[in-house]
Amino acid sequence: MMRWTVTLAALAMLSTGGCKKKTPESGGGAVETPAPDTTDGSASADPEPEPAPVPKPTKAEANRPLHEQVNDILPLLDAADVAKNRQALDQLEALKSSHPEAAILDLNIGVAQQKLGNLRAAKDAYTTALSKDPTLGHAHLYLGMMKEEAGDNAGAEAHYRAGIAADPENVDVRVGLVSTLRKQGKLDAAISEAQLALKINAHSAEIYNDVGLAYLERGEYLLAKFMYQKALALPDGEQKAFLHANLGWTYYKQGKIPQATFRLKKAVELDPEYVPGLVYLARVYMEDHNYNDTVDLLERAAKKAPENHGVQMNLGVAYRGVDRFEDAKKAYQKALTLDPTNPDPHFNLGVLYGDYFKDYDAAIASFNTYKSTGGKKLALADEYIAAVEKEKKIVEGRKKAEERAKKRDAERKERERLAAEEAEKQKKAEDAAKAAEAAAAKEAEEQKKAEEAAAAAAAKAAEEAANTPAPAPAPEPEVAPAPGPAPAPAPVVEEPVPVVEEPPVPVVEEQPVPVVEEPSPAPAPGSQDNPWGEQ
Repeated sequence: MMRWTVTLAALAMLSTGGCKKKTPESGGGAVETPAPDTTDGSASADPEPEPAPVPKPTKAEANRPLHEQVNDILPLLDAADVAKNRQALDQLEALKSSHPEAAILDLNIGVAQQKLGNLRAAKDAYTTALSKDPTLGHAHLYLGMMKEEAGDNAGAEAHYRAGIAADPENVDVRVGLVSTLRKQGKLDAAISEAQLALKINAHSAEIYNDVGLAYLERGEYLLAKFMYQKALALPDGEQKAFLHANLGWTYYKQGKIPQATFRLKKAVELDPEYVPGLVYLARVYMEDHNYNDTVDLLERAAKKAPENHGVQMNLGVAYRGVDRFEDAKKAYQKALTLDPTNPDPHFNLGVLYGDYFKDYDAAIASFNTYKSTGGKKLALADEYIAAVEKEKKIVEGRKKAEERAKKRDAERKERERLAAEEAEKQKKAEDAAKAAEAAAAKEAEEQKKAEEAAAAAAAKAAEEAANTPAPAPAPEPEVAPAPGPAPAPAPVVEEPVPVVEEPPVPVVEEQPVPVVEEPSPAPAPGSQDNPWGEQ
């Protein structure tokens, strides 16, 4: 049975992608539905070529050990290891040198080259294999896969039909045909081819899956659900993550969210790295505004499919839901890098710039780029541009008003500062005048007190003086009579005359007695004017 690689078609998600929808005036956006699962068994998957084992030889060929040698190499070719794949290629080419006619060796050499990324060498090997054995349906299958991978669905269809013509019982080639028909929108033809394939192998989950996808794209959800339920009923059907994922997505399209959530969780449980299951479940969580779990799922998907444009777009929406705006911008920009021709990231960037970063010029530029690069929601983009321009005008007007108010406030504060400064100066002058006046008053008060104290002291002294009796005057000294003339002046020796002071008259306080001063004895005539007795 074929193995299928885990790939995911780009999911073109516009704007909110499950975030709370907003009106154009507030910067919201429309949401496009992600494409249904196209991997792991679905008709639109990009299957990885498998090494083709050599059929067991007949008895006549029993002595040819080629099948054993090739089958011993297949584990190396099947390994997800480049070194082992190269080793397998070397061994196959060594076998080819001894068995140049074996087409199966060329087929497996082509598988090895394709796994190693050598697509031209792979194509040459498949073509060589078909030239040796035109019935090798898998050679047509792998050539068709290469065309489909390159976006040439018509070329892929031609290879698949050639493969069916060469090997009608090859169900894998029929699955490839159904896939490319569905991708080309030929849904009726895809369903018809799938029904033919089911007649060959009614137990192919891959065919049921492709029929279900065709019905899903036609909007015939009941028939799609029927196909998936039949596939799940097959042996090991319940263990196939892609069936649960596609059935879950069918329920989602029917609006049956609980059933969708159950199936999608089952798909992720069976294969935690299954990208479509992760993306579909994330979409359900987005619509429930469960952005934290959405981010976890989409980060896992991005790790598994880092080159997937749709995963990056959805991851940007999820980041926006948890206010990780810078991460959202990086995710949208990466989506642009992965697919520069896709206009949708420009739309989401416009919403992000206008609604969250408030960078109105960048928002308008992004919306205009979306329009000029082929965006289909032109009317919605114009509504957003008008809304952003309106908000920009309002914000600029508010900003100018705030600047004017700020200027007026600054002028008012400056006037208040100058007035306060002048008032402070006036207050200081008044305080200084009051202080000087108080100092003068204090000095005058102190002088007054000093004068009063001096006057009081003088009055007290006068009173004390008035109440104190005056002392008796001292007696006049006695003067000796002048001597007569002498022949020669002789030295005069003056002898001191003792002064006799009479004691003061005692004062009786009970009854004052007048003091009688007794007169001093009168001096001798002439003794006072001329002590020498001369006239």
